[in-house]
Amino acid sequence: MKARVLTSLLLSALAAGQSARPEANRTAQFSPAHNKVHFLYNFKVKDIPPGSKRVRVWVPVVHSDEHQTVHLLNTNAPTKTRMTRDREYGNWILFAEIPNPQGEAEFTLEYEITRREYSRGDYAQLERRDSLPGLVPASMARFVAPDKLIPTDGRIKALAWEVTGNETGTVAKAKAAYDYLFSTMRYDKSGTGWGRGDAIWACESRRRLRRELENRKTCPLKGSHCKRSRTRP
Repeated sequence: MKARVLTSLLLSALAAGQSARPEANRTAQFSPAHNKVHFLYNFKVKDIPPGSKRVRVWVPVVHSDEHQTVHLLNTNAPTKTRMTRDREYGNWILFAEIPNPQGEAEFTLEYEITRREYSRGDYAQLERRDSLPGLVPASMARFVAPDKLIPTDGRIKALAWEVTGNETGTVAKAKAAYDYLFSTMRYDKSGTGWGRGDAIWACESRRRLRRELENRKTCPLKGSHCKRSRTRP
């Protein structure tokens, strides 16, 4: 009884305090429109074959843009490094060449990043402004063009039609593709072929996983992944 009375008093006091607080001060309850973080990016190059004469390493580097300000505070590497830039996309890359490497090579990049809020609204707002897919802007042409590891014909095209064919509008199709990937894919470093951005390998790997699950009649994965992976080709 005492606990219930104490709880009621606390709730009453909290409600009174909230009702007395000016409306203008309620915005202080929300996160600020920017956030500053200290970020360490660390990795090791392992299993370097004995007798190797040199190892070349390319490291993606976080860069500033209209939504974030990036300061690379410190770089720890086993050899000298230099900054390069990707000609096609303009991304900054840290390059290192290690002569006569021994065992493994460890790299650490230390950042201070200020990220500013960027929002185009929630899904309902985007959906209200949705339109039928039209011409691809010139700035996006490269991102929808095929390449060696991500073709846009054959199996990938058939899967895209299967997943998004019943939807209309760019936003609805994008959400259908996102939901499909989120519910059917997972990070998996088993076997060989992973880590290359190979879309065909990812689809085939998922099919192999499905067959293994069907053979074992069990599913080690949680949620809808199992159900979806058994119903999707």
